Amino acid sequence: MANTKIPVELSSTPGIVDNSNATAITIDSSENVGIGGSPSKKLTVSSDGVLDGITMSGANAPIISVTNTQTTSIARMLAQTTFSSLGTASNHPLVLITNDTERLRIDTSGNVGIGTTSPARQLHVNSGTSNVVARFESTDSRAVAEFKDPSGTAELGNIGNDIYFAPAGSEKVRIDSSGLVGIGTSSGTGSLHVTTKDSNGSDVYYVAQNTTSNRLAGYKIFDESGNTGGVFQYDNGGNALNIGTAINTHFSFNTNNTERMRINGSGYLLVGKTIANTNTNGLTVSPNDFISYTNDATDSGDRCMLLNRHAVNAGDLLSFRTQNVDRGIISFNGSVMSYGGTSDYRLKQNIKPMENGLERLNRLNPVSFNWKETGINSEGFIAHEVQEVFADVVTGEKDGKQMQTVDYGRITPLLVKAIQEQQAQIEALQSEINLLKGE
Repeated sequence: MANTKIPVELSSTPGIVDNSNATAITIDSSENVGIGGSPSKKLTVSSDGVLDGITMSGANAPIISVTNTQTTSIARMLAQTTFSSLGTASNHPLVLITNDTERLRIDTSGNVGIGTTSPARQLHVNSGTSNVVARFESTDSRAVAEFKDPSGTAELGNIGNDIYFAPAGSEKVRIDSSGLVGIGTSSGTGSLHVTTKDSNGSDVYYVAQNTTSNRLAGYKIFDESGNTGGVFQYDNGGNALNIGTAINTHFSFNTNNTERMRINGSGYLLVGKTIANTNTNGLTVSPNDFISYTNDATDSGDRCMLLNRHAVNAGDLLSFRTQNVDRGIISFNGSVMSYGGTSDYRLKQNIKPMENGLERLNRLNPVSFNWKETGINSEGFIAHEVQEVFADVVTGEKDGKQMQTVDYGRITPLLVKAIQEQQAQIEALQSEINLLKGE
């Protein structure tokens, strides 16, 4: 059946009048309507010319334009082979409505509002009372939002119930459904789990909260093999802060990129050194209360150790104890130093007079000698010889592992006893002399 045409001269409707006596509207046998050309769809609009600065030409350039009484273009819908558009041509927002309610608005500055009539950003979504603001889904069970600038792309999304962040398209951070945060890993084992990579792409270490503890917070550091390397834990119950290593290695403290102190795997505290020996400069404190300090003091004015009591009044400088009982004290009485060992009667029993003081004193062998290391001449005793006479003043054994020492101050009781015995002899002789002299 041929097309049915309405001659313009028979039409009294202003919208179809064509002053050039050309067909303005065509309705074909399929009831397709064409305006400005033959219809190919239910409604086909064709236009040649320029609209709002856009050149329209050919069958692929239909246009619908809505104007106000001043013939200003308010809304338009147009298409070309290169683009299609729907919107407003003047200073008016574009609004989409469903169920007689506004759902989306593009204002005159280009801001898009969903659920709001006053969008404050290029995209402004207001869910009102709904819990879900926006939802993005992909075909691979991932919900993804992509953020892009001219230099790169960042991705935010979720896999199952996990949320992930993927700068440059590579996942870097994940928060799983239980709230565990993984940085550099998609399977965090603690509230915070961080994995770093070396230049070869291998794991260097990771940090994870100690989830087995009921305390406030705790973090463990692991090596690349998964062994626990270090611990940082705040014990809220015991109000303690624990920092250290969890394997048999050392824990060090650095300043200016140089190690200053360490605690080794055996629990030794080392200051100014890294080896627990007495030949290396520095301080060593062992778990067994062993303390050593070594210093290359070559000048007589150099100090190996300094104990300074800032106040000038009398007081102790150093106290020596065993089982928390004072055994010796170095003190200052405001004028001179005193060095004393404990001699309280409360620590003694089976007290009785010393015997044979003079005889034992005469067995001592005072000698003159030179020290091998310095050649300095000195006078004194040979330790093992003194030990045979007065064992209490000598420490160590002859030819033993440690050098023997003599506490010369402890010879004092023997000297006093010998003088007393000698004085008794003098007084007896004096009595005999007086008797012979008849006095």
